[in-house]
Amino acid sequence: MIISHKHRFIFLHTRKCAGSSIKVVLANQLGAEDILIGSIKDYRLRGLTPPKAMTRIALRHPHWPSVFYKLARGSYWSFVNNSIKQHYSHTLGSRPEHAPAEAVKAAFPVEWQSYKKFCVVRNPWDQLWSEYKWRYWRKTSKFSFKEFLEKTERYESYTS
Repeated sequence: MIISHKHRFIFLHTRKCAGSSIKVVLANQLGAEDILIGSIKDYRLRGLTPPKAMTRIALRHPHWPSVFYKLARGSYWSFVNNSIKQHYSHTLGSRPEHAPAEAVKAAFPVEWQSYKKFCVVRNPWDQLWSEYKWRYWRKTSKFSFKEFLEKTERYESYTS
């Protein structure tokens, strides 16, 4: 998700709809105080730096002993990315980078009222197939597309 105070827009990142790529394209146009949640690894791979406000959030992390542990096991930018998500999870839910419109509206009512809002949608079948492939290749125990569809139908959501 992006909230650009500089350009007065909100980008809602829907799952499996090229949202990370869109955020990377928009990232180099963001102002220092803009809000950018998720995809920081993708920005860094392209030589971009997240807005300064996002780094400040990570540096205010309340648990410094765990910070040093995390930094020893991963990169600084992974830590920043995780800290930003943790910071916004209190107002935007457990997946703030994919926050639903209702949560963003409640958390940022002034911006929601006056900024332009947009997202990208995709053919639902293509989106579901993409989600399956993403989940399948990340798992060590493989499962069939039929099993995935049954789980999706059973839980009425494939975002769990």
